[in-house]
Amino acid sequence: MNLTKTALDSNRIVIMLVLMMIGAGIIAYGNLSRDAMPPYTVRVCAVVTQFPGASPQRVEELITEKVEKVVQELSNLKDVTSESRTGISIVHVTLNDDVTEEELQPTWDKLRR
Repeated sequence: MNLTKTALDSNRIVIMLVLMMIGAGIIAYGNLSRDAMPPYTVRVCAVVTQFPGASPQRVEELITEKVEKVVQELSNLKDVTSESRTGISIVHVTLNDDVTEEELQPTWDKLRR
């Protein structure tokens, strides 16, 4: 039995099956769950500071180093990396994996202050 020949001979059935599969896919996609707060915990943060017109060296001296010093005071800190560009400073903060969800919000609040 040749599948291609059978599909070409009964093209109405094949078209109907394809349309049913497309319809089922659209219905399944519409029923997918959407969660605004997914169940995983984010332990990474980026502190972005703008200083328009400043050179990378000036941004490093005036902003990045000071932000890094303050971030180093956080407990449960795993890693701090920074990047200074023309007019912008980006400091990436990573917390340890053993930080519980209850400790996470106060830690981020402390970082914001």
